[in-house]
Amino acid sequence: MRAKYFCSKVERVQNSLIAHLHGIQGIDTNDDVDNNQFNLSAPIGKLQIWIDNPKAEQFFIKGKEYYLDITKVDSETF
Repeated sequence: MRAKYFCSKVERVQNSLIAHLHGIQGIDTNDDVDNNQFNLSAPIGKLQIWIDNPKAEQFFIKGKEYYLDITKVDSETF
């Protein structure tokens, strides 16, 4: 399953960064076909990602959109 998320905020908390992401929802007023397709078929929600790796700190940028791919784990080894 693929969802599309928007980064609304990136903040520093102690020695980590937190990226705040929100699912794309509602009709895109700029008539973005990709966003409108996700509005109809993908799950929406909120996601906070804590980043402790300095090399990964520049990945999430406020105002940018990201795809979130979700794959079920079929393994029973847990």
